[in-house]
Amino acid sequence: MRRGYIVATALVLLLASGTFADVDQAQQFTVNTSNAGSLSGGAVGALASTNMVPVVNVQQSSDGGDNIQLIQTTVGALFQGGAASGLCGLYGFDQGAYAGGSQTQGTTDYFNIGSQDQGFDTLLMQDVFHVGGLGSATAIQNFTGGESQIISTPYGVNANIQCLSIGMLDGIGSRAMSLIQRGLTIQRTAGIRY
Repeated sequence: MRRGYIVATALVLLLASGTFADVDQAQQFTVNTSNAGSLSGGAVGALASTNMVPVVNVQQSSDGGDNIQLIQTTVGALFQGGAASGLCGLYGFDQGAYAGGSQTQGTTDYFNIGSQDQGFDTLLMQDVFHVGGLGSATAIQNFTGGESQIISTPYGVNANIQCLSIGMLDGIGSRAMSLIQRGLTIQRTAGIRY
């Protein structure tokens, strides 16, 4: 009798010792760019300059024994462009941009769906100038991106999605002296906790 009790207890402890695995993942990106150009002098001239930086991050994690799937994706593109043309005088543009993003998600308890956090941080700065002469200067910047997260467990499915688009366009025509200075910042966060 005692031997049967020990075997049954050992079997129950062996089956109960299957632990739930923590499944966690994190990703982030940072882009810093600058774009500038100026045209000066007495002759007719023109210039143009562009930057384009794509961002793609994809992660997938799973725990097949517990039927848990985690997927997160970040996509985006940062674009900068400027042009100047003229006769006599000084024309130009100066641009600076920062774009960053991060995502984390995970499961820590077999009976909960899990947690998700994501965020975007974007800063665009731009100067367009014209001093003397006949001419013009133009500058444009844009960041567009999206983040998505999905957690699937035996207890449910959770999705967290956000998109962001930020941009600016400035131009100066033929005036004796002109200056446009602008800055634009956007921060977005989203999170889910269970």
